[in-house]
Amino acid sequence: IAHGKRYGGTAAPLILDLDNFKYVNDTLGHGGGDELIKSVAALLGKRLRDSDVIARLGGDEFAVLLHEVDQAVAQQVAVDLLGEIRHHKVVVSGQRVSMTASIGVALLEDDAVDTSQLLADADLAMYEAKRAGRDRVSVYSPERAREARVRARYPWAERLRVALEQDRFELYAQPILDLATGEVSRHEVLLRMPGDDGELLLPGAFLPSAERLGLMLAIDRWVV
Repeated sequence: IAHGKRYGGTAAPLILDLDNFKYVNDTLGHGGGDELIKSVAALLGKRLRDSDVIARLGGDEFAVLLHEVDQAVAQQVAVDLLGEIRHHKVVVSGQRVSMTASIGVALLEDDAVDTSQLLADADLAMYEAKRAGRDRVSVYSPERAREARVRARYPWAERLRVALEQDRFELYAQPILDLATGEVSRHEVLLRMPGDDGELLLPGAFLPSAERLGLMLAIDRWVV
């Protein structure tokens, strides 16, 4: 942003997230997942220019900063990256693994917003690509962003009600160990909610929405 303000020009941040990466960890272990992430990092390094910036944000999420590109070029680079990843085969623990990714694109122009907002725009576009079916590119636009924020505000109401009606919550018993005797005399009950991709959501992800929507009593009754 500082470079753009001083010298002009454009750039585009891309947020790239591997699709269904959780299943790789589940089936091949975290070591296998690490090998896959390393191979994707190497693939990005080979495909992009030396002037571009590549970073791993965490987990299976990468960021790419393309310099001196307009929206059309940035979108085409993102499409090319998807194709490279789609055809990239990795052998992990003797198994051939293929994958896809979802990419969100934002554009840094002369009247740029701050860095956190710019990354948030690219991140929002990436989640739009996920929502649209994965293995695709989505370019940030203010209009679609407003729609996405509206959707993000309300789906919890339906998801929580469905979880209650269909008995989808899960309880886990965490043993409490008596250090004096070495025995387990009681358990703490932990609430989990299955997510859209099969992952287990922790209470921090859904209880604030349940409180706002007035569903806490119903969830308490379910737990009891």
